Parts: sequence; structure tokens; C-alpha cells
Amino acid sequence: MKRFIYDTLIKWKESRDRKPLIIEGIRQCGKTWILKNFGEAEFKDVAYFNFEYDNRLEKIFDGDLNTSRIIKDLSIIRNKTIQPGITLLILDEIQICPRAITSLKYFCENLSELHIATAGSLLGVAIAQMGKNVSFPVGKVQMLKMHPLNFPEFLLAKDEELLYDYLNNLSLDEDVSAVFIGKLEEVYHEYLITGGMPEVVKSWINERNIENVESIQTGILDNYEKDFVKYASVSEFPKLSLIWNAIPAQLAKDNQKFIFSQVKQGLRARDLEDSLLWLISAGLIYKVEKIERPYIPVSTYSDITFFVTIQEC
Repeated sequence: MKRFIYDTLIKWKESRDRKPLIIEGIRQCGKTWILKNFGEAEFKDVAYFNFEYDNRLEKIFDGDLNTSRIIKDLSIIRNKTIQPGITLLILDEIQICPRAITSLKYFCENLSELHIATAGSLLGVAIAQMGKNVSFPVGKVQMLKMHPLNFPEFLLAKDEELLYDYLNNLSLDEDVSAVFIGKLEEVYHEYLITGGMPEVVKSWINERNIENVESIQTGILDNYEKDFVKYASVSEFPKLSLIWNAIPAQLAKDNQKFIFSQVKQGLRARDLEDSLLWLISAGLIYKVEKIERPYIPVSTYSDITFFVTIQEC
């Protein structure tokens, strides 16, 4: 499955000014898959560690953040030496260990020859919750945002290369030929059904079974709600769930705006704003504000009181 972010990873690998890489994005959008495939194709060796599955890893970063020691300890865990210039070091679910995020500053300063790529979900929330003893390495990392498949990637996943090339070569002032409109509408409707999530796309292409698609999507959404429990406070969880479950219902209406009072009777904007911001920081929803005039800078003409919310999945 071709992902356009791969080309950016190649540029990162070859850059002389390379910094440790952080790929952020929602769960199951393909972060781990792309890093592993990139490593296997472009490096002689890949050292993969996942903070969610191996609780020994956090202990490595509990002490000092000496990069030589950290690499030595990680090498012992995998029973194979991590070698700069040869090994791609992948730290997955890095949001679980804020000290590991902070350590990227020292990898940038003291061991820049090592290719180190990290991935995390809910990174915005994790960064906001960092305590006084840890800090985000501003200016010492390269951030990449990963999303589910976009429509061009979906076309390529469906082996619609000719249609992809046709659209890719259209000029901005050129109309789509009427010959292809029906075909494009059909494929676009399939894209909307899948939501662009890689596992869902793969299932749809291989089986074209809508029940399987809905089952996978339900599992993904359930996992998102489990993250509310894991990363949000006890008092925050009920409000997060209320907003999360209210969004699809509000999108299905013709309100053309998100209305706090329709989330739950008796609750107002001041009761729910913090929870809405939590979901935005987590990358689970987008806040799209109304623009009065299409001028630059757009933010100057936005109406912050008039917006819709869109779920990533």
C-alpha cells in the first residue's frame, strides 16, 4: 500500500541536517507499518521497540539521558548492537514515556549520525501533560503528521493507477471529463465507506464485505474510547464520551455548526470546552471554523463561535 509520506522519510534519511523524527497520528492510521516497511527497505538493520508492550523500556529512560548508555541498554534488550549509519532505531508509542521524548534532544545534539524515528498517538495530550521534570525538545526534532489514506492513495490501493495519473495531470482550470465522472463518483463513495483507515481499506478491497468493514471500524472506535480512560482524568472521561458520541449525530443534521447544548441537556460551552480541546489535541477530531471572507490570513476572518467538528475516523 503506497503512502505518500514515504517520500518524506527518504528525504529525512538523506538529509545532512537530520534530526530525530516524530510521526504523530491517530491509532491505526499506519504509523508503525510505514516505519517498519521503510526500515526494512532502506536500512541494513531495524531496531524496533514499543513502549506499550515492553515495560522495561521506560526504566531505561528513568535515569540519566546519556545517549551512549541508552543505546547500549537497548542493544542488550534486543541482543544485537545498534549501529549509527546502519540501524534504524524505532521507538513506538513514545507518548507513554515522556522521558524518552525529552531524550531526543540529546540524540540530536550528541548522536546525530543515528537514524532514530519515533511514533505516537495522542501526542498532543501527552506533551500538554508533561511535568516539570520533563520537557519537549523544541527545535531538536522533526515532526511529521500522518493521516488515514487520502483519496489519491486510495486510488493507488485499488490499482486505479490510470485514473490516478489522469487526475494528477489535470490542470486547475481543466474540467474532469464527463466520461470519468461516474467512475470517480463510484470510487469516491467506496472511499467514504472506508474512511481511509488502512486496515479497513485492505478489507474492503480484498473482500468487499460491508459487515467486515463496519466490524473493523467499530473496533477502531472502541479503542479510541479506551484511550479516554487511559489518558484522561476520571472527571474528564464522561464529558469526552459525550462529545465523541454527539459528533456523528450533529454531523447528520443540517445545523451546519456544533452546538454544545445539544451534547447533553443542562451542559453549556463552559462545561465542555476543555474536553473538546482535549479531543482536538489528541488528533481525534478537527475543529473547522466558519470563514466570513476567503482572504489571507484566514484566521483573521474566522468566526470562533461558529464551527463544525469532524471525527478523524
